[in-house]
Amino acid sequence: MAIKMQVLKRFLSTLSLGYILFFYSEMMSWTRWRLDDTFLGLIMTWLVYSVLAFFVLLMVNRFRVGDVYSVSLWGGLWLAR
Repeated sequence: MAIKMQVLKRFLSTLSLGYILFFYSEMMSWTRWRLDDTFLGLIMTWLVYSVLAFFVLLMVNRFRVGDVYSVSLWGGLWLAR
């Protein structure tokens, strides 16, 4: 039961971070709905960002990012992408 809860927690945190990354990377730069935008396209883009968020969370967990300096370094690496 505990393993299922850990998997669910990681899945939800990955989707949540993926949405945050998607929102600030895509939705904030496109401030209006374009004619060629579709709802399915937005969902697919969110899922692609969620895959990227999975690897970000994996690296944060692997390298034990926990203080302000480490978060700043990761933020700089994210911007350099």
